[in-house]
Amino acid sequence: LEGRAVDGIAEISSMTGDLFGGKLDLSATFNAKGNSARLNTTGSVAGVDIAALLQAAEVEANVIGTATMDWQLNSQGASSNQLIGALSGPANLNTDGVILQDVGIEKMMCEAVALVNQEALSATLPDSSTLEDLSAKVVMRDGNALLAPLNIDANAAMLRGEGRLDLLSQDFRATFAASITPELAELDPACRVNERYTDIEWPVACKGNLDSDPDEWCGVDTQKIIEALAKNEAKRKIGKEAGRLLDKLFKD
Repeated sequence: LEGRAVDGIAEISSMTGDLFGGKLDLSATFNAKGNSARLNTTGSVAGVDIAALLQAAEVEANVIGTATMDWQLNSQGASSNQLIGALSGPANLNTDGVILQDVGIEKMMCEAVALVNQEALSATLPDSSTLEDLSAKVVMRDGNALLAPLNIDANAAMLRGEGRLDLLSQDFRATFAASITPELAELDPACRVNERYTDIEWPVACKGNLDSDPDEWCGVDTQKIIEALAKNEAKRKIGKEAGRLLDKLFKD
């Protein structure tokens, strides 16, 4: 730690150390001279144990993996809650080796595909998700962490969207456009995917609190999928009919 504190102003020019298994490196200025304190900080943390971090924050979400984050933030307030609620500035989040223990992304997508296929599932699907990517660009504003873009990649499903997390209440919302691959059928034959399914984006909506049951956070709007498939099928048939007419004109 390198810094000084003079007349109610604490300046940290360099602070490094271990944080939940990761490496912390930050600088900050904390001005507490007036009735409302001011905070400015720039820094990064690499390789943080996500499970240990969530446990320390008393968040029930069960996540395994490591996270890396960098930020440039400022705030102003007369209490810790006010400082958190007034955080402002950009940050970047990247992760590695993440497993969502109670969120089955591929299970959710498989159930949606089976519903569209009008078939019943025969296998017991996993309630966890091993992710190839979980990353986001974050903007702190008005007491919220705004995540856009927010990317989540599993083996057979990729989600692209945006989200909002209330920093104090821990309530969140997120919307995604999901794409799926034929590997989804490996979970259950009822989840078999044809090209019509890979050509469209599957709308996924998530809502909840970090302390609520993760299994209830997200769902797929299958009604919109059925409508999109019907429209695409109608366009395909119109295209075929137009092609036949053109062939007939040229032959004549």
